[in-house]
Order: sequence, then C-alpha cells, then structure tokens
Amino acid sequence: MKAGLQEINELGGVWGSLVLNNRGEVIVNAAPAGLNQDALANLTNQAVDLLSSAVESLPGLTETVIHYSQKKLFILDLKQVVLLVICTPSVDLSLLRMTVNVVVTNWGADPKIQKQLKDHYVERL
Repeated sequence: MKAGLQEINELGGVWGSLVLNNRGEVIVNAAPAGLNQDALANLTNQAVDLLSSAVESLPGLTETVIHYSQKKLFILDLKQVVLLVICTPSVDLSLLRMTVNVVVTNWGADPKIQKQLKDHYVERL
C-alpha cells in the first residue's frame, strides 16, 4: 500500500496521504514526518466521523473533499478502509481522482494488499 500512497504523493499539490481503518487509526502513513501528531489525529477522526455521519443522509457517498484555507482533504471511503489525501488548495482534483482510481484498482488486484485490508478491517462507529 505504501507504494500506492507514494504514487499519489508524487502529484503536484499533494502533501501526504494515509490509509485509515474505520475508526480513524492510521494503517499506512505517507504523510510528511513533521506533521503534528495531534493535528493528524484530528484530521483522521474528522474524516471518519464525516463518513459515518453521512451514511444515513447521503447514502452512496464514497468521496468528499473538504476545503480549508491552506489545505484540502480528499477522503475516499473504500468500505474496509479510508484513504485520506492532504493537499494544497491548488491541487488538480481531476488528476488526483484519476491517480487515486489507478492506485485503488491496483490494490484491488493485489492479493497481499487485499489480505492487509481484511486484517485491518473494523466496524465503523
């Protein structure tokens, strides 16, 4: 999974990416080393909380983008896990979506990654 995150991180405007379990705990981290751990925990919890709260009001929601003044969060619900990409405001979202789709498709075809995802699966709160 780390190679897929690194591929995403190579895009202009991407600051870092992470794979979270359904409780917001980081499984794979390709975010900058200097990222404040409290800020990271806040971001991961917000991402999972947003997806959890949207289940009833927005059924079928699999992707969302949250715009902050200095960052964008691209959140993709993969059901077993959540992909969180931290971006600059200038990121090309179309190119990001295309790259993420390629990475996620590759993960789906890789039995080792599928086993990892299954091993880290927890019910969403």
